Amino acid sequence: MMVAKDIMRRLERLPRAIQWLAWTALFTIAFLVWDSSIAPISLRWSADADEMLDRLRLVAEPRRMKRSTQEAIVGHGPVDLPREKATGAIAMTQAVNAVLGRHAISNDDFSRTRSGVVPRTLLPGIARTRQKIEWIKAELRFDASPEEAAAVIAELEWDPAIESINSLRMSKIEARKVRVRLTLESWVVAQDGVRSRAR
Repeated sequence: MMVAKDIMRRLERLPRAIQWLAWTALFTIAFLVWDSSIAPISLRWSADADEMLDRLRLVAEPRRMKRSTQEAIVGHGPVDLPREKATGAIAMTQAVNAVLGRHAISNDDFSRTRSGVVPRTLLPGIARTRQKIEWIKAELRFDASPEEAAAVIAELEWDPAIESINSLRMSKIEARKVRVRLTLESWVVAQDGVRSRAR
């Protein structure tokens, strides 16, 4: 406090032009500090408030659920929201490894192939502000008996970390052995404005 009073007394002794210059410099520094630290927080809060209002309006609107949607919910059970991109990709890999580990398979190979953006019309209201929903595709190959292959495919289809099995090919390689090749898809939440690319 004493330091501030001392600075004010010294400023008052200076010529008027230098006083104006000092005040201008002080206001400029204050504005730069506000612009770099406080303004972004204010903008983020404003965006979050707008998003909450949008969600409240969505909830408040009277809606009739289509019969096909009701049947899908009953048929498929609870639906999990997409995970963050990093955790979603890891969850898919862990799910595949866990399923394969429970069965007698051989010559297995798993690799993520590509990713892309899911149209907003497919999942309205799921992505938050500055977010988008992406799909991640992966290819899995393995050899097994027909029974083991069917069990693996069923478990992968039911796993919440995997959205769907897009393609499936099965070919006989021995009397009691088949080679399976399938494409898996998982949906994840990514930051909007970040270009999607295969890994």
